Amino acid sequence: MGNPDNGNTFDVRMHSGCGASGFFGGVTAEANLFDRYPPKSGAWPASFRKGQFVCILAEAGSADEAYLYYVVETPTDSVADCASSRLCKDYGSRPVTWNVPRSGDECRTTGTGVFEGDCAMGWIEAEKVEAFTMGLIPEPDYRQPQG
Repeated sequence: MGNPDNGNTFDVRMHSGCGASGFFGGVTAEANLFDRYPPKSGAWPASFRKGQFVCILAEAGSADEAYLYYVVETPTDSVADCASSRLCKDYGSRPVTWNVPRSGDECRTTGTGVFEGDCAMGWIEAEKVEAFTMGLIPEPDYRQPQG
């Protein structure tokens, strides 16, 4: 992936999907999604707002660092671990700005993590995503005695 004419190539690493063992993140700044790299000028299928919860399906970069993530908007109620994670309270579903025609069906997932409907997905700069590398860490329950 990349533009070999400029020496700009990346290794692509795929992730396991968006089920229980998915790799999730949150968009930290408004960002355009693109379907190729380098992106075609002005050809953004959709844009995310700050705070969008996403599943990271793939990453492109060097062995040490991701430069791009391939993400899909993900309803937090479709991820079981979100019920007890502060990350899913800070990040969630946000309105998507679309630049391409769509069906009008709301984005949703099946029980197996398959996406249906109009789910925005594409490549995004890694610097605009907080990747939850430690997973969806549950909040401690301070109502219960520790010990």
